[in-house]
Amino acid sequence: MVNRPDVRRLMQKVRRYRIEDSRTFSGTIGYNDLTIRTTRGEFKMHVDKTPGSPAWPVSSDERDEKFLDCAGRVLSGAEARTLLDMLLNCRSLADVGPLVRATAPRMNP
Repeated sequence: MVNRPDVRRLMQKVRRYRIEDSRTFSGTIGYNDLTIRTTRGEFKMHVDKTPGSPAWPVSSDERDEKFLDCAGRVLSGAEARTLLDMLLNCRSLADVGPLVRATAPRMNP
């Protein structure tokens, strides 16, 4: 998603800076603060946990959805689903060869 032209244009308008601090929140160093300034005003938010962290775990469905979204940028939907199923059951695979091959998109002859 970050390579879409509209997102790249927006990224050019974003400025990040680090706030030095020794406090720790949900396993990360420093604050998880967000400030957005627009022509219409300012929005601030403080997050003390991160999605996917022990303090804010994701469900299996959310994890699968994220995987399928990411893998679906390289693989077809069916290929991504097959790969996910293989990964979820990899301990029962007799041979990892099919799993490794499933990580690459099929090439059309």
